[in-house]
Amino acid sequence: MSKIVKVNYRDVKRRQSRTLRDRTDKFSKARDDASKLRDRNCCALIAVTVITGKSYEDVFDMFAARGRRRGHGTQTWTTHAVLRDCGFTLERMKRLPKTVNQCEQKLSKTKVFLIHTSCHVLAMRAGEVHDHSRGSKRIPKDIYRVIRKRKKSVADVAEWAYDQA
Repeated sequence: MSKIVKVNYRDVKRRQSRTLRDRTDKFSKARDDASKLRDRNCCALIAVTVITGKSYEDVFDMFAARGRRRGHGTQTWTTHAVLRDCGFTLERMKRLPKTVNQCEQKLSKTKVFLIHTSCHVLAMRAGEVHDHSRGSKRIPKDIYRVIRKRKKSVADVAEWAYDQA
């Protein structure tokens, strides 16, 4: 005898719209690149891809050089080391919002953040969380502000020399 299951179509619609809403273009592109390489457990690679703007393949190679195996998770220190190699510094935040959803509302809209939750890492750029857990009630364990190291250009050096003279 077949079992009749009641489906609440309102909940189905809500779930579908949330899934589509949660996927930003940067996240979707990085996720597609990961699936082409048959890579899983790649949340740190996607976060670094979103933060740095590099291609997923380049970030994958940088993590592989640090000892990450395909399909395996990444340790926190490895993610931070790769970001430092790309020319970024990390500044740990002291006050944390209570959920990932509140991160979008309370953190600066012009800065870049790396958010660590339990067994997951995600990127927030331009006030938008680039991850499938966007809008979720996950609790952040650590939040780091990601700052690009300023490279000295020829104009900066010339201006400094002029000021010293």
